[in-house]
Amino acid sequence: MLILNRRFVLAVLGWAIGIFAPAGALAHHGSIVNPELYRAENLVELEGEVTAIFWRNPHPRFKLSVVNESKEETIWELEMNGSINGYRRMGIGATDIVQVGDQIKVAGFISKIETASLGVLHMLLTNGREFVNGRNRELRWSTQRMAGEFQDLDVSTVEAAKQSADGVFRVWANVQEPGIKPAEYEPFFTDKGRQLAAAYDPLKDNYELDCTQGMPETMFDRGSPMEIVNQGERILIHLQEYDVERVIHMNAQNTQMEKELSPLGYSEGKWEGNTLVVNTTGVSWAYYDEVGIPQSEQVSYSERFSASDDGNLLSYQITINDPVVFTKPYVRESSRKWEPGRQVELFNCTPQWEGVEGIATQFKK
Repeated sequence: MLILNRRFVLAVLGWAIGIFAPAGALAHHGSIVNPELYRAENLVELEGEVTAIFWRNPHPRFKLSVVNESKEETIWELEMNGSINGYRRMGIGATDIVQVGDQIKVAGFISKIETASLGVLHMLLTNGREFVNGRNRELRWSTQRMAGEFQDLDVSTVEAAKQSADGVFRVWANVQEPGIKPAEYEPFFTDKGRQLAAAYDPLKDNYELDCTQGMPETMFDRGSPMEIVNQGERILIHLQEYDVERVIHMNAQNTQMEKELSPLGYSEGKWEGNTLVVNTTGVSWAYYDEVGIPQSEQVSYSERFSASDDGNLLSYQITINDPVVFTKPYVRESSRKWEPGRQVELFNCTPQWEGVEGIATQFKK
């Protein structure tokens, strides 16, 4: 049995936001330095006027009007790393970065999906400060870096969280696990699994680009919290990323639900002491991981959730059994810290620019 234990403590929660994140740290929707999604070999500079602000998840976006020497206009889409939930925690709102009508300069990589879309690495703002994707990335034009500070959680909310916490039932912070590289799976593929993995096309098969997600990938989203709620004969697992809600049936014989295939599957739970054990089948999601590791409809999982004695750490283990893809059971482990007062917020992901004109009007100077 293969076991990958990837626990480690991430320095500062700011890793989830492009302002402080190491280059390439974000991948849930496609990092803007990911060479599979962006032309990362060529850094492109643009200068123009901000014409729209799209302050929505999965990443904030802007529209930039660029006029060349021949007076020809091109409208570019600018995409930043990080979610608006993360920026909000740092006290940064839409108009704190740019406003409609601002003249700005940007540098980044062009998308392989949209030729007029740029993943932003550098953005020179009207106040002379420079937004930089990556805390270790050097400034390009300015001597002042745009930064933010995490806001203190409300004292009453923190106290209420401490009073209501009960074992695994509380809000758990970001996953403390760096993710798995495709090469780490390869030695354990069946011939069919290797064939399915080779067929993955990140430009066409990444369903997260359409704001959808399934099991077990949703359990490893590293940039957002998760809440476990006791609802009696069922347990609700609410994940902020993509507003996912999983239902764990604790009294299966009383459940009349048909076990049809679905992205999250059908989950039954039981207690072994203080450990919540969950078995899941009926998953239709095509990929085990965000990097395109495949799974079949024969897949099943066994998950274990347990809180430390002091309640400060949630240990999580999932065993994947997929005879079509893997030659043996595959085990992956991670953990989450408890941050009293942290809440699961609405993610409200939108994949396209629908409604952008209305949003842009709100942010005009």
